[in-house]
Amino acid sequence: MRDQAILSFGATVRGPRSREDKRPNQDAWVQASGRFGNLIAVCDGLGSRSNSRLGARAACKAVCHAARHWPGLAIVNDPKHVIRLIEILWRLELGSNTVGDCATTCTLALRDPDGQMLLAGLGDSVAICRFQDGRIEMKGGRPDSSFGSETLALGMPHQISDWWTHTIAPADGRAILLASDGVSDDLTFERIGGFVDWLLTQFGGLPAPERSRALRSTLQKWPVPNHTDDKTIAILAENSGALT
Repeated sequence: MRDQAILSFGATVRGPRSREDKRPNQDAWVQASGRFGNLIAVCDGLGSRSNSRLGARAACKAVCHAARHWPGLAIVNDPKHVIRLIEILWRLELGSNTVGDCATTCTLALRDPDGQMLLAGLGDSVAICRFQDGRIEMKGGRPDSSFGSETLALGMPHQISDWWTHTIAPADGRAILLASDGVSDDLTFERIGGFVDWLLTQFGGLPAPERSRALRSTLQKWPVPNHTDDKTIAILAENSGALT
């Protein structure tokens, strides 16, 4: 598992509502790699909060800092320790800003050098794992019983136990997709595998600057005209050498 090539990329764009209101994108995403392994995260700032753009960006930074301080993936340790660290670092990143004004969801995928994977999230973004055999696992998302704007988030009342965590043992050829609700709300489970494969085939082999432009253009032309939210995706794929 250690020798698998890793590809990660993503993009975020303002949704139609943000463009109409002349409001900046409230979403953020990040990719990082280092001795800890590989990381992607997607954070969706709550549009009803005045400083959620800052909150989403701060959450991305907090996740990166937490990964770099973590001595090993939470397969053998309590995954909630990672979450506690993210929560603390997020508040430190905000400085004197009021946390409630900076409310944001946070979803991450952290792969250690031996291939062990931790998926975790707070809020209604989703994490999808497409295995080499085509099997799909999906975590997070909006509960069927919730109303449109209801979600848990950093900066809103919640407990550590409100974070979901999921660990995946090493395996060949997995692809992880993280998506904010501006994308995930429009995905049906039956088509998720095909969507992940299309993203890798369409964009995986492009040079990084061209890939970013092409993916942003695709999200700006999202084919569901009535979905107005900001849109963000991030992908981490193994065995990506065949794609480049």
